[in-house]
Amino acid sequence: MRLSRREGVDIRPTLLRVLTDLYVQASAHSADEERQFVELTSRLIDEVDDATRAAVRARLAIYPATPAPIMDKLGLRRAGPDQPMPAAAPIAAPASSTPPAKTPTEAEQRMAASLAMRPNDAAEISDMFFAASASERAQILHNLQETPLKAAARIPPARAARAIHILEMAAFAEDLDNFTLELGEALILPSRIAADVVNDPGGAADGGGSSAAPAEEVVEEIKKRGGTAVANFESVAEAIPASRIVKTATDHFGRLDGVVNNAGILRDMIFHKMSVEAFEAVIKVHLMGSFYVSHAAARIYREQEQGSFVHFTSTSGLIGNYGQANYAAAKLGIVGLSKSIALDMGRFNVRSNCVSPFAWTRMIGTIPTETDAQKARVEKIKQMGPEKIAPVCAYLLSDAAKDVTGQIFGVRMNEIFLFGQHRPVRSVHRGEGWTPETIAEHGMPALKASFSPLDRSADVFTWDPI
Repeated sequence: MRLSRREGVDIRPTLLRVLTDLYVQASAHSADEERQFVELTSRLIDEVDDATRAAVRARLAIYPATPAPIMDKLGLRRAGPDQPMPAAAPIAAPASSTPPAKTPTEAEQRMAASLAMRPNDAAEISDMFFAASASERAQILHNLQETPLKAAARIPPARAARAIHILEMAAFAEDLDNFTLELGEALILPSRIAADVVNDPGGAADGGGSSAAPAEEVVEEIKKRGGTAVANFESVAEAIPASRIVKTATDHFGRLDGVVNNAGILRDMIFHKMSVEAFEAVIKVHLMGSFYVSHAAARIYREQEQGSFVHFTSTSGLIGNYGQANYAAAKLGIVGLSKSIALDMGRFNVRSNCVSPFAWTRMIGTIPTETDAQKARVEKIKQMGPEKIAPVCAYLLSDAAKDVTGQIFGVRMNEIFLFGQHRPVRSVHRGEGWTPETIAEHGMPALKASFSPLDRSADVFTWDPI
């Protein structure tokens, strides 16, 4: 059994609290369990903040079987032979060559006591421990002892300044929801700052040309926000270049946790005028590109037994649109691809979902603006920036979405939609079977009332973005 840990988050306070809680829930322990608890806890006590040590000391001060070395470490003493309950005494400062830490304020102590750990971290360790046998519990403690612990990365100054500004405004307005949200995002969970591979060959909407600028601009923006990123300029339309995108992630960051398949081109044309080349080019980028990248990532996900996919679909495929047979076919194909991945790889803790975005992008910028109606439509779309789509993608890639897979979500300005998927809506039955004549006479008239209308996306989403 192995303990998984989240990179970039200091799990030492969590680990010490959980180990203490687990230990005191049993009235007695084997010599091996006690030895391992003493070894690991002794190390952690020297490495955590004062608030965590104080909480652990308070817990062990009322536990009758606290090991003597831990009592000494925490400055606990027993009142007498007839009173085995340890009594609290001042904690001796741990031996260290580093300068003593600044005494935390009362507010810092409260924050450390309540928010310094991720609740799901503690729950995972606790569930693992209590589901294990006695011998497995000993092994878990041993693994915890050997686990390299990594301190959390510092919050970038720019991010911290922004957080302080937002917190001040929320405090002034007594906006408890936004205050809590920003506090959690900026200060408690710095691990949300991502390490990304930004793939963008920088081509035109039809797939022609190339430029390093779009990818490099995104990389710089991520770095400004305190993240880590590297640009990649491979094409997703071929298997080997697409696999190199995944390799870039593992080469630079050592692992792969999430894939967003949002590469795309447009070659719109009324169906009878559409060339084979125009159809194949769009299919290769959208559908085959999603397959190539996902297939390369799937091997890594299978080995590490964890990962998430987010594929971009479109209402052109889900509902319909004029002049986009190639695009619609690709985007609806992506829905089937995502669902199959979710079914096939769910056993490996791999999730796959689709997002249908409404957002202004370089590709959408090719929409004609010749008439007043076209200009008005474009202005509405321009209101919907990619920043409205990003939170949904980030959520679906995170551990918070561990139970969400095989779904299709739409994002339109501040609205999030859950799309239905193909299911039977009506049936007819004839005991003696059907002939073309009886189908025409009885079967089809009975089903006709439930036919899907020949809608376009604009016919369904008729209201302004909100």
